[in-house]
Amino acid sequence: MIWSDIGVNGAKLIAKYLTNNTTLQHLELGGNKIGDDGARALSTALERNSTLQHLDLGGNKIGDEGARALSTALEHNSTLQHLDLRDNEIGDEGARALSTALEHNSTLQHLDLTVNKIGDEGALALSTALERNSTLQYLNLPVNKIGDEGARALFIALERNSTLQHLHLLSNKIGDEGARALSTALERNSTLQYLNLTVNKIGDEGARALFIALERNSTLQHLHLLSNKIGDEGARALSTALEHNSTLQHLDLGSNEIGNEGARALSIALERNSTLQHLDLSYNKIGDEGARALSTALERNSTLQHLDLGYNKIGD
Repeated sequence: MIWSDIGVNGAKLIAKYLTNNTTLQHLELGGNKIGDDGARALSTALERNSTLQHLDLGGNKIGDEGARALSTALEHNSTLQHLDLRDNEIGDEGARALSTALEHNSTLQHLDLTVNKIGDEGALALSTALERNSTLQYLNLPVNKIGDEGARALFIALERNSTLQHLHLLSNKIGDEGARALSTALERNSTLQYLNLTVNKIGDEGARALFIALERNSTLQHLHLLSNKIGDEGARALSTALEHNSTLQHLDLGSNEIGNEGARALSIALERNSTLQHLDLSYNKIGDEGARALSTALERNSTLQHLDLGYNKIGD
């Protein structure tokens, strides 16, 4: 029932059905304008429902009040595994309510809060939940308002969390300070496999700290750093990391400020690295000299399958 415009009344009818239903496992209600009132009705039903596993409420104008109602439901519900709340109007207060629920809930594995209004305060609350929750595996927070303070709290929580595998923080306001906190977390965390920090404000200093951690991390497989401010100095630190790291398979550095010197450093690492399969260096400042160094590396590397050098300064 995606984009069917059922509104509050439709949500109330579905809630009545959910209360007594014993078979439905997957419900998609994205883009239906149910608002806080509709979310509240569905939440009451979720407290009693014992079969629903996947609920999509994306694009429904749900705010903090609706999030609070859902929080109460999550404290009582024991079957829901996937909750999609992307593209709503949930702010810090709603994030705090959901965080309280996550401290008590023992079944939710996937929470999507993409495109909401969550800032540092909300991220701080979520970090507390991550320290205590033992089931959540996927947390999506792209296109919110999280800066270094909130990111630092989330990353510190990763030092203690032992279940989260996927953390998505695209298009927030995370800079070098947040990246330094992440560095410490990656040295100690043993479960995170996917990290997306695309379109943030991480420069060479933050990248250097992050890449030093990669030398010791043994679980991260996907790292996305597209559209930050990483230049040759950051690439040199990455080169050292890639010589030691044995788990990273996918690295996205597109739309940064890496030039020939950075490309040469990466080339040396690629000659020795035996796990990286995908490297995106598109939209950087790499010229012919950097391309020649990379070509030499490709002659000796036996694992890289995809190398993107589009939109650099490479001639014929």
